[in-house]
Amino acid sequence: MPDILTVDGLPQSFTDENLKDLFTSYGDVLTATIISPQHIPSYRYGFVQMATAAETERARQALNRTTIDHQLILVFKSMSQYGTVGNASGSN
Repeated sequence: MPDILTVDGLPQSFTDENLKDLFTSYGDVLTATIISPQHIPSYRYGFVQMATAAETERARQALNRTTIDHQLILVFKSMSQYGTVGNASGSN
């Protein structure tokens, strides 16, 4: 199973579909989910899972430290995984 990417610093206007569209040009996106913790509603991050490890790495290299709607995003391999991306939650 390819690594899951964390995308940090997403604009508040971004949706799951926007996140998927952002990564689609780098390969087949299996899942794309945005999280907005209740205790910090302005902070948004997401998880993306690509079909292959090569696509995952290509997307990470291309999108890390780019800007979207004047916001710097960071893209990195997730340190911890919550099972599958579809089961990720913002709660601890």
